Amino acid sequence: MPRAKSFDTTFFCKRGWTAIARIQNPDGNNATQGTLSSIQCIVQRAKAPGTPTYNATVATSAAIFNTLQKTADDARWEKDGVGYNFRFEVPGSAFPRAGDSYVVEFKFTPVAGEPYSLIYEGGCKSTYNS
Repeated sequence: MPRAKSFDTTFFCKRGWTAIARIQNPDGNNATQGTLSSIQCIVQRAKAPGTPTYNATVATSAAIFNTLQKTADDARWEKDGVGYNFRFEVPGSAFPRAGDSYVVEFKFTPVAGEPYSLIYEGGCKSTYNS
């Protein structure tokens, strides 16, 4: 059975959203570009699973850092002083309707070991221009 970590968040209608996390492979070591064979990002309305609003293969070279990025590198990381190694911008088109809840799932397939997921779920708020 694949592992999954889930987090609550808020999305904004028609606005991009950045996922930032520290990803570890099933062996407990931080994921690097060389330890992952693929990453898939799937966004769905929570009440309409099976019909993605966004589905893309994420380039590991663009989303995974081989060294941890800390607050000094990126002020958006506020969780701790250790840092993150995964960052991906989900486009605003993935969140088309205010008032809906969305699930963003990143499926990580390591070179060795079982696939695992990182899941974010939350409501979508409107903005002034949405």
